[in-house]
Amino acid sequence: MNRRLLSGLLRIGTSLRHSESRLLARTQTVALFLGTCLLCLSLAGLALTWFGDALHRERAESIAPQLCDAQEATVLYRFGGFTQVNNRPVTIIVLAPLSDDAPLPPGVAEWPEPGEAVVSPALARDLTGQLEGLFGPVSAQIGLDGLEVPQERRVYLRPTDQALNADAMESICGFGATIEGGAYAGSGSLNASPVAEVLLLVAGVLLLPGLGATASASSLRGEENRRRITALVTSGLRRRDLAVIDLAETWPGMLGGFVLAGALTGVAMCMDVRVPWVDAWFPAADTRRLAAPIVAALLIGAVLAVTIVLLGRGHGRQATAPRRRHRRWKKASPSLLLICGLLLAIWFPLWNPGSKLTDFVYAAGVVLTVLALPGVVTALSAWCGRMLARWGYRRGHAGRLIAGRQLVSLSKASSHLALAMTLALLAGGQIQLWAGSMSPQYFESVETLDRWGEKVAVLDHLDAAAAPEDLVALLPNEVGAFSAGFDFDESDAADAEPMPHIEASCELLSSWGLECAQQQVSATELLTNVPVLGQVYELAGATDIEITPTAAPGQIMRGYETGSGVYLMSVNGADLDMRRIERMLHANAPGVQVFCQPQEWITAGQVQYIRSRWTVTLGAVGLSVLAIVLGLALAHDSARAARNLAPVGALSGSVSCAASTARWRTGVIVLVSGLTATVLYLILPLGQARVATNNDSVLWRPSPAYAAVCLAITVLVAAVASISAARATGRATRRWRP
Repeated sequence: MNRRLLSGLLRIGTSLRHSESRLLARTQTVALFLGTCLLCLSLAGLALTWFGDALHRERAESIAPQLCDAQEATVLYRFGGFTQVNNRPVTIIVLAPLSDDAPLPPGVAEWPEPGEAVVSPALARDLTGQLEGLFGPVSAQIGLDGLEVPQERRVYLRPTDQALNADAMESICGFGATIEGGAYAGSGSLNASPVAEVLLLVAGVLLLPGLGATASASSLRGEENRRRITALVTSGLRRRDLAVIDLAETWPGMLGGFVLAGALTGVAMCMDVRVPWVDAWFPAADTRRLAAPIVAALLIGAVLAVTIVLLGRGHGRQATAPRRRHRRWKKASPSLLLICGLLLAIWFPLWNPGSKLTDFVYAAGVVLTVLALPGVVTALSAWCGRMLARWGYRRGHAGRLIAGRQLVSLSKASSHLALAMTLALLAGGQIQLWAGSMSPQYFESVETLDRWGEKVAVLDHLDAAAAPEDLVALLPNEVGAFSAGFDFDESDAADAEPMPHIEASCELLSSWGLECAQQQVSATELLTNVPVLGQVYELAGATDIEITPTAAPGQIMRGYETGSGVYLMSVNGADLDMRRIERMLHANAPGVQVFCQPQEWITAGQVQYIRSRWTVTLGAVGLSVLAIVLGLALAHDSARAARNLAPVGALSGSVSCAASTARWRTGVIVLVSGLTATVLYLILPLGQARVATNNDSVLWRPSPAYAAVCLAITVLVAAVASISAARATGRATRRWRP
C-alpha cells in the first residue's frame, strides 16, 4: 500500500468520524472508549490475580518456621491459633528468641521486648479506641514481606519470663520452609479464595462485559457504515483498505480507553490503594513488582479491542444471501417456560430441602427462566407501550403516543439489546448469589449472639499456659469458670449415651439456682432456668447432667487435659468483658484463646461477606459499562426509528415530537429490562434462601446492595440513553432539508 493511498484512506476515515449527518455523532467513540478501558482493566486484573497469587505463596513459605532439634534451636515458636477483631480473623504467633542474634521473622526489623507485640498494618489500624493495647504494647509493624497477603491481620507476641511455657513451644532455626498441608498457614492463606475462583469471578463480571461492550460499540453504526462503504467498495477498495478506514474512524475511542486504563494502573503503581468496603489493600510496591505482566495485559487488551472492532465491522459489511424459511416447530410459550422455571427454582427447594438435586434443579429453573426472557421482555415492553400510548392519547401528547405504538412492535435490534441488558444484570446476580452463599449455621449464630449476648465463652489452647490453674485468680470478680465433659464407664452398655458432667464453683452453681452439692439434674430443667447454657457443646441432646461442685476453682482448668471443655460465664447474668479477658490472657498466657461459640461462625461468615462484596463491587463496574454501551446502542436505534418524524418536525418548526418519541421509547425499554432482571434476581433464590437449617446446603440470599446497584444502573442508563436519543433526534430534525 503506497503512501498516497494510505493518506487517502485515513482522510476518508477521519471524514466519516467527523461527519455531521450521522445520528449520535460521538456515541460510538464514547462506547468504544468505555469498552476498551474495561477490557484492558479486566485483563490487568486477571494478570494481577494470577501473578499476585504466586507472590503470596512465596511470602507464605518465607514466613513458615524451619523446625529443628532443641539443641540447634534459636527461637521458640508456637502457632497460637486465631482470634478476631471486628469480626475479622487474626493470626497469633508466640515467639521467644533464645539469643540476641536469633533470626528475625520476615518483615520484622528487631525483636520486641518481653510482653510487647509486633502487628501487621491492617491490625494496627484496627487497634484503636477500646481495642488499643489488646495484645499489649505494640513496638513495631510487620512489613509486607512478612505477610501472606497485605490485608492480613497478624501479631507476633513475645511472652514475659513468667508467662513463657517452653515445653509447649516448638524449636525452630529460622524462617522460610515449605510446610506440607499448610500446618502453619495464617488467616491470609486459609481465608483466601482459590485463585481459580477469583479468576472466574473477574472473567465473569469484568472480562465478559468488557468483550460485550467492545463488540456492541464496534457494531453500533453497522447499518450506516454499510451504506457509506458501498460506494467505496464499488470504487475497488479491498478488505485491508476498508480496515484502514475503520481504524481511522474508531482509533480515538480505543486509544482513549487504553490511555485511561494505563493511567489507572500507573496510579496504582505510585500510591497505595485501599478499599475499606471490601477490606482490600493494594500496596504500590507489590503492584510495581508485577508491572511487567500488567503492562503486557494492557497491550493484549488493546490488540484484542482492535481485533474485535475490525472483525465486527468487517462482518457487518458481508452480504448475506436470503435464507429459505424452513418449517419449524412452534416455539414454546414464554409464560409456560417462565412458570416452569420459577416452580423449579422456588418450589422444589422448599418442598425437598434435603434433596441432593436442589442446586441442579435450581440451575435448571434459571435456564428455563432465561429461555423465557425474550418473550417476557417483549411482552412487558408491549404492555408498557400500550399504557404509554393510551396515556399520550388522553393527554394529547404525540411523542408518548408514537413511542407507545413503537414499543408494541419493537425492532429486532431493540429487542436484542433489551434482552442483552436483562441477561447481563441477571447473570451478574447469579454470580453474586454463588459468591455470597452462606451456611445455615452462620444465621443461627447471628441470632444466638443477638439473643444471648456474650455471657458464655470457651477457653481453648490452655496447654499454652505455664500454669493454667493460676488463670482463675486473674479473672474479673464477676466471672466464673466451669468445665463440661463426658463420663465414660466401661461397665455401661456399648450403645449407651455417656452422661455429661459439669464441674463448677459453688458461687456459679448458686447463680444457676442449684445447691452446692453432688447431684444429678434434668437437662431440660437446667436449660430452661439457664438458657445460655445451650451454647455449651457437651450439653447438646443430653437428658440428665451430673453436677460436681469444687472448692478449688483452679482445678477446673485442668479439665482441659482430660478432654473436657473449659468455659467462662458471667455470675451476675451480664455480658462478659471479652476484651478485658483477652488482654489478661495475652499478657499472662500468650496463645490461650477465648471466644464465644457463635463468634467462630460469624467470623467465617464475614469472610464470605467480603467475597460477596467483591462480586457486587466488580459487578457494578463491569455491568455499568456494559449497560451504558447497550443503552447508547438503544438510543441510536430509537433515534433512527424516530428519524421518520424529522420532516414533520422541520416543516412544522417543532422538534419536540420526534425528540420526545425517542426519549420515551429508549427510557421505557431500559427501565423494563433493568426492573425485570432485578425482580427475577430477588425472587429466583427464594427457595434456596429458606431451605431447612438442618440441611448441609448453603443458603442463597439476595444481596440488597446488588439489588440497589441494579436499580441505580437502570436509572442511570435510562437517563443517559434517553437524553442522548432525544438530542440526536432533535439534531436530525433541525438539519433536515427537503
